[in-house]
Amino acid sequence: MSINAAMNWWVRAGGDQLNGGGYDETVSGAGTNFCDQDSPQLSLSDFATSGAASTTLTSATGGFTAAMIGNVIRIASGTNFQTGYYVITAYTNTNTVTLDRTPTSGGAGSGGVGRVGGAHPGFINYGIGGTATQPTITSPLAAGHRINVRGSGSSDPGSPDYTQSGYYTLTSGDETSGHIHIKGYNGRPRFNVANLLIYDAGFLRVSGIVCHATGADFAVNGFFGVNSGNHRSFADCIFDINGIDMAVAQAVEAFLNCTIRNSGSTSAGSYPALLLDSYNAVVSGVYCRNFRGYFATVVNMATINNSVIAGCRHGSNAAFVVNLAANSYKANFNRVTIYGSTGSGVSLTAAQDIFNTSINNCVFDSNGGYGITCATGTQARNDRMKPHWDYNAFRNNSSGARNAVGAGDHDVTLSADPFTNAGSGDFSLNNTAGGGAALRAAGFPGAYLGGLTTGYLDIGAVQHQSVAGGGGLSRPVGMGGGLV
Repeated sequence: MSINAAMNWWVRAGGDQLNGGGYDETVSGAGTNFCDQDSPQLSLSDFATSGAASTTLTSATGGFTAAMIGNVIRIASGTNFQTGYYVITAYTNTNTVTLDRTPTSGGAGSGGVGRVGGAHPGFINYGIGGTATQPTITSPLAAGHRINVRGSGSSDPGSPDYTQSGYYTLTSGDETSGHIHIKGYNGRPRFNVANLLIYDAGFLRVSGIVCHATGADFAVNGFFGVNSGNHRSFADCIFDINGIDMAVAQAVEAFLNCTIRNSGSTSAGSYPALLLDSYNAVVSGVYCRNFRGYFATVVNMATINNSVIAGCRHGSNAAFVVNLAANSYKANFNRVTIYGSTGSGVSLTAAQDIFNTSINNCVFDSNGGYGITCATGTQARNDRMKPHWDYNAFRNNSSGARNAVGAGDHDVTLSADPFTNAGSGDFSLNNTAGGGAALRAAGFPGAYLGGLTTGYLDIGAVQHQSVAGGGGLSRPVGMGGGLV
């Protein structure tokens, strides 16, 4: 057998490329995970096999234990040994174990050098290309595998746990065995990157990390997070562009409970934070603040909900640009707060964009253009074409609430600031008349026709908390710890 889809790999700042790095708890009789530690559990230089195709590994020095079943041995060299990663599947005694496959297909092995357990130091062991330093042994990564990356205990570290120059290409997951999953633990590990983090990896999940840009060496299409590939999702991550004009991710399938921020220069830029060119992309629970460009281009089918998009700096573009690639594609905005963009809130490029986009329960406040703008057609025509744009709220948009489209039947015109403190990033609703009070329980759906149920949704991303004494959520619905 080969290394199966249940394999977990472990990355720690104090790890070593020479370590085994992997543990599969599904192996029969699996013992102790010795990979969530900096040092190997066993390091030997006298591995041997009895002949070609043998899966029995021996060592005169010994040191094997039954607890090592399920752990990976990384064999770096030796006579007749194929360098690589092998799983211990059975224990005989201190001098003998069985591996998942033969490490010596060409003849008896001797003088094998390798390690059991211990974490890897970064993504170097898993690279199959890119501009970053490449591994000395072929990557063991396969569809379904998870890379567990240890942080320093903080949910938002002030300094890097890992520093990466250049980018890595990784093996893609697939529809049979599953995604490749990069998962942070022990807080969110922070990667300082001077280029892309990952390029050209499909069926990829990334969760629980911080990605911080450190330089302008972003050679691949202006992206610094993850670029190229398909079927990629992100959850509970923080991306800081640090004043550099670049995009964060392309081909996004899901972008959930994430923060995109800019801790550096806020001069106008040219890139979208997200390029939503996957089918049925979902963006939810996102907080984006002071991005140098605009937030997203919606190309194919996408749903954006429960998100706060504040301070996009691209003056000539709206925070969202809807430019659907085909007449059959759809876009849906629901419970989105768009605040302080130097351009408009949402811009719809062509007639098919107007016809195929729904905009409901959104707040457009203090944008430098319109709240919603249609770049084509007259108001009369666009009102006949739009599907359902209603229950939206508008205030203080420099060019007006809407361009070339009329108001929805239940739209709200605000006369006061609705937020607790937008300047400091608190978009919870105040209870000011004409402000936050006008948005509370004013959203769609309210009454459910034909039934006895009534909903009390607020307009905008952030729903107020109905408890004695008032108060409000300080983050969009679904966001846990991402508001920074």
